[in-house]
Amino acid sequence: MDNGKPPRRWRSVVGWNVLFLSLGTALIFIDWEAWFHLREPFTEARRPTRFVPGVGLLNEPGAEARWTDHGNFWVAQRANRWGFLDREPLTPDQAAQTCHIAIIGDSFVEALEVPVADKFHVRLEELAARALPRLNISTSAYGRHATGQINQLPFYAEYARLLRPKLVVLVFVDNDFEDNHRVLAAIFKGWDPDQAPYVVAEKTAAGAFALRPPDPAWRMLPIPGAPRGARLTRLRAELLAQRPRYQSILEAYLSRAPELLSAEGHGPKLRKLLQDPTLPLFGEAIEFTAFALDEFQRRVA
Repeated sequence: MDNGKPPRRWRSVVGWNVLFLSLGTALIFIDWEAWFHLREPFTEARRPTRFVPGVGLLNEPGAEARWTDHGNFWVAQRANRWGFLDREPLTPDQAAQTCHIAIIGDSFVEALEVPVADKFHVRLEELAARALPRLNISTSAYGRHATGQINQLPFYAEYARLLRPKLVVLVFVDNDFEDNHRVLAAIFKGWDPDQAPYVVAEKTAAGAFALRPPDPAWRMLPIPGAPRGARLTRLRAELLAQRPRYQSILEAYLSRAPELLSAEGHGPKLRKLLQDPTLPLFGEAIEFTAFALDEFQRRVA
């Protein structure tokens, strides 16, 4: 009898086709998801951070830091209990039984892009174990991006010193000159030079160097949404409005390169300008760096 419904056989065929089509689609999505996770384990970089009184910004202990350029590396690693991207620290007794080397620096030491097992201080330890086993070398690393030697002084005082290292290695790169000068660091990093998140140095009226602890109320200067080319213009205006005493410093540089105020990609050009030895601020950056190295030598000795 024709009751207006398709025969049961056809309903069964259509049902199975819909089922197989659904299963096929699901398998395609599963394969795509699996390929995606193999190719790109995560899509967003993250660096959980905390403020440590007397030290400044460090990684959140035990938290996972993820870093990627979305093409060459996807690295996930956990901060140790001190907040550095390294293995868990040795105890003082364990370190005393070795020739312990402490390595301190910026992003080259922190190495967000490199798994801990492949970082250079770990490789150094492995090479030494084969080539110089009698020395029984152990290493630890204290790195934080966007820091110079002045900012890194607490890394030794609060952490590395506890292990009484036989050797302290400072990893220095050219941008450490600007990182050691709190106003130059403010220009490039965007924070208030009088409320910095790290230890900074300044000169007293008598010309002596003085250290200022990191400010728990540190802040970025209010330049949200500024395109790269306009960032320096707004930062300059903010600094001048808040701190007139910076005017001579900033004007001395910016007057030498007015085209940088609107040009895209001004960062490398400005950095080259800041390294012009004929400008007095470059000399100041060298002086602050020399002070930091002397202070490290005094503390380590």
